[in-house]
Amino acid sequence: MLYAVSAFSQLNNFEPLLRIGDKVPDFKLTSTDNNTVSLSDYKGGIVVLDFWYIGCAPCVKAHKQMMEVQKEIGNNSFEILGMNSINRKGQIRRFVRKNNYTNTNLYCSKEVAEEYLVKYYPTIYIINKEGVIIYANTAFTPAFKQNFKEILQIEIQNNIIQRKTESNKNNNPFNKVFKK
Repeated sequence: MLYAVSAFSQLNNFEPLLRIGDKVPDFKLTSTDNNTVSLSDYKGGIVVLDFWYIGCAPCVKAHKQMMEVQKEIGNNSFEILGMNSINRKGQIRRFVRKNNYTNTNLYCSKEVAEEYLVKYYPTIYIINKEGVIIYANTAFTPAFKQNFKEILQIEIQNNIIQRKTESNKNNNPFNKVFKK
């Protein structure tokens, strides 16, 4: 299922984002815990890419609300990857620890930010289990948390239905091929 870009982007007639329905490019970056992380590590799951920086108050509010939604829905239902290409590594690491960011935060290269067409902050993408963008947003509004939560709940429910359907197909005795 695909969702629309934010109303803010549409009203201002600019398209700073990758398009809904696009396959996302992979990347390999270092986390604030000094682990190497690739987007492909999360293949088969729902991933939120949150491009943010420390001096951006809407970024910090959006990130906090995304972590709240993750806690409300269930920590294993999707992964948030914080992507910071603005601040220095030490600043990011201290900020993430001080603010108890429980998700993975990455030192994002300028090349990756450019590849994802990040021009405004926060820029947020939700990527489905097939690696396709289902949501893109460049604005933090009062309705952000509710919209974000609803989109994720719909996608999670679609994944559950799809798994059940696939399981039923595999267990259907009429689907077996008999050899003579």
